[in-house]
Amino acid sequence: MSLRGAERANPAVFENLEPHRIQIRKIYTPMVWGVIESMRSPDLDEIGQEVALDLFDRVADEALWAVTEIQPLDELKYFSQRFISEAVRTRWSALSAANAKHKYLYFKGPTGRVDIKHEHVVPRDRLKKALAAADSSEAVRRILERPIACVVSIDEDSTLPKGGIGWERYIDKVRVFDRLKQDWADLASLATNQT
Repeated sequence: MSLRGAERANPAVFENLEPHRIQIRKIYTPMVWGVIESMRSPDLDEIGQEVALDLFDRVADEALWAVTEIQPLDELKYFSQRFISEAVRTRWSALSAANAKHKYLYFKGPTGRVDIKHEHVVPRDRLKKALAAADSSEAVRRILERPIACVVSIDEDSTLPKGGIGWERYIDKVRVFDRLKQDWADLASLATNQT
């Protein structure tokens, strides 16, 4: 049975949505590869090249969001993520224990503003550059397997170095809870195994 609403925010449960991510990659892989091939066409004039580059930018950006968000809904953007920060876990645990039902309580702070962030562990601009350099549809598929998100508080996000490329940015900055394993993530191991 699929979880709904605020049930998904409970850190003690995790609904593995990887089958949905696989379907999304199947949809976007040929689309992104087709745009890359078009972008590289020797028949394009200057305007055609600009149009192709713009299309690539849009399609690649959408693909990189889609594989972590699944759908552009706040509920899935935040609640369906495997990795959450300590601050987010503490907040969501308290709200779940209080049986809070309204999903906005989980991602909006006292001022009514969203105070958590769907943070891309490997920055999207880095992945977009890798997509632009892909030499096959299979390479595109492998790159679309790399996006990982971690839900962090806005305050925690401000402590993350902007120049890093992955989990190493979190080490000694933000403690991360792995909802699949129901334990604190070994960030050094995740950083080592990151492609």
